[in-house]
Amino acid sequence: EQEMVYAEHYPKTQVTLMMEGVARNYQFVLGANVDRRGEKDWGMLRRDGVARPAYAAMSTMTYELADARILGEMKMDDAIKAFLFECSDGKQILVFWSVSDLDRGVYPVRIKSPDDRDLVLPVRDGRYRLVDFLGTASTLSASGGKLRLKSVRYPQYLSGSGGWSPSRRPEPAGMPLKTAVGQDEDLEVIVRPHVNSNDFAVGMMRSTAEMHGTS
Repeated sequence: EQEMVYAEHYPKTQVTLMMEGVARNYQFVLGANVDRRGEKDWGMLRRDGVARPAYAAMSTMTYELADARILGEMKMDDAIKAFLFECSDGKQILVFWSVSDLDRGVYPVRIKSPDDRDLVLPVRDGRYRLVDFLGTASTLSASGGKLRLKSVRYPQYLSGSGGWSPSRRPEPAGMPLKTAVGQDEDLEVIVRPHVNSNDFAVGMMRSTAEMHGTS
């Protein structure tokens, strides 16, 4: 079940971060990485090299959205999230999913919770391509200005000429600030830590350093 939660987590967080103006996000981690004395098995690949579902979810999202830019969020209802993208050729892609325990912040996340929802989209008549989060594609036909879909907890990608518009625009991406350096400002600052191997330790998650004595 943890592997399926990971596969659900990846595309949802990527799209959500895009809405918040994040230009780059680096996923941890591709290869197998066992941590916490074997209690935590990270990575999109298993230790035998077999790809986990998250790898397929990453590959699918990259393939579907590599040429697309996010236009914003489309308001559905409280049970469904939908985000609109546009490709360089003008094709629109709607990424949508049902709100699950993962979105609600409920832990442990229940995989078998009833999150399926019926969705009726206003669209232009024609043919649309629907891709699930693992890359399985199907073709749908819309008539009468409506397209009926089944929304599930895992993101799906609907592409075509839907004629949609976002309800909320994404936050603009941040830009680095340029710092002016004064003529008399000395930038040649060198910091050289003197570490005593007897009392220096790397902390939890390798994100801190603990110095207990003379370091």
